[in-house]
Amino acid sequence: FRLRMGHRGDKIGGVRRVHDLHLWSITTGVPLLTAHVELETLDNWDAQLAALRRAILENHQIGHVTVQPEVMQSCRVSCSPEECVRE
Repeated sequence: FRLRMGHRGDKIGGVRRVHDLHLWSITTGVPLLTAHVELETLDNWDAQLAALRRAILENHQIGHVTVQPEVMQSCRVSCSPEECVRE
């Protein structure tokens, strides 16, 4: 399964990464998708969620979608101050 989030590989603004993606079948012919998305900020979460749901429905015909947002930190906990850079 290759998740396409938009037409021609377009990205949804502010979404850095999708992980822990799971596809389930509620019943025959009724798929469900759950995923975590890493975001730069939650400022546009409502619009980003709507865009994610729309892209998944249009590209994969999956209407039951649950997405958990995760805000990216500017530095990982394990890095030293010299290594701390925004990816």
